Amino acid sequence: AAGRRRERARGRDGFDRGPSCRVRKSYHPSEWEIRWRENIDAWAQHSAHWRRACAKLRNESALVDRWVAAMAERGAAADKAYATRTDRAGAPRRLAERPPGHAPRIFGYHRYETTNCTTAPDAAWEDDDGDVRHVAIEPLVGFLRHPLHVCFASDDDATEKDGYKVDKSYLFTTARDEIFPPLTPPRRAFLFDLGASTYSTGFGGASQSWFVDEYQKRGIEFDRIFAWEAAPLKHPARLYAEYPHPYPLDTLSYFNAPADPADDAKMNPLRFIKTHCRADDFVVLKIDIDHNTVENLFLRAILADVNLADKIDELFWENHVKRNPMYKCCWRDTPGIDDDGDGTSFATGASDSKSAGVVRGPNDITHSYEVFHALRERGIRAHSWV
Repeated sequence: AAGRRRERARGRDGFDRGPSCRVRKSYHPSEWEIRWRENIDAWAQHSAHWRRACAKLRNESALVDRWVAAMAERGAAADKAYATRTDRAGAPRRLAERPPGHAPRIFGYHRYETTNCTTAPDAAWEDDDGDVRHVAIEPLVGFLRHPLHVCFASDDDATEKDGYKVDKSYLFTTARDEIFPPLTPPRRAFLFDLGASTYSTGFGGASQSWFVDEYQKRGIEFDRIFAWEAAPLKHPARLYAEYPHPYPLDTLSYFNAPADPADDAKMNPLRFIKTHCRADDFVVLKIDIDHNTVENLFLRAILADVNLADKIDELFWENHVKRNPMYKCCWRDTPGIDDDGDGTSFATGASDSKSAGVVRGPNDITHSYEVFHALRERGIRAHSWV
């Protein structure tokens, strides 16, 4: 029995998950991200064309070009590494230790450092330092969408036609070899989708199928998928017909009910995370239910609960706010977007960083910057969704 317990603790990847093993995570934003975070209040405008901030971004076109190039290089590296992968329990394959063309001016990263852990000599995670890993993430700059949307359109009328409005290629989604501890049994992968629509449809493009396909490209399949959608389904049978079988249909729990942030609510997805997920599972959470008040309650709960935050590895959130060019075209009718309460933001004080700028309440773009930064500081790979 003791031998079996040691085997479970070590896992098939040879990584020692014993009681003394600790993984320390820290976030290191890029110089570019720090500059935008410090100045977003002065640069942002409540307009569709965002002229002042767009001028700043166009002046940094060399950095934008490097980001766009890294998107393609990172995708190609993942395609090469995982294109023939069929065995989910095998040793994870390697992407580059840093993204192609890594530059601390452009890309921030999470640093993972282990103490009192042992890895097998051939463990794919192990790098030259043995106990330290850097995993890059896209910068928080501009209005937190694809960097070419709006600001690089040929003219004001072209912003809706530039093709980047719901383009998700700017996101540095985690690949299998970047997950730590390694994603091998008994560790599992979970997706929690709040605002799931159907498998192949969604206002900003389908989210469920995107997550399934995007993570498969990077060597990851989900062991369980939990999805919430508040809009009543007229034809439930058609919903399930859209899902490929056996995967991901056999992993699915779909709730046609609103996600509820109340602590004692039956349909509180955060309670499901606490109940079903272990700290060393790989957990992806998407929040996009088009209701600012409710979404902010979920984010507030995550930042207030260290144990919960430790269980979430990657988070995607579309924060609908003012002084963002998306407001004029798409967000002005979002429930709660004009309710600033007492004008304070729970993001204020949530971060340990000293480089924050002004935060103008829970429905302003400054709030977006601070919440995403605070989430990243907690060790969560937090991305601005579309």
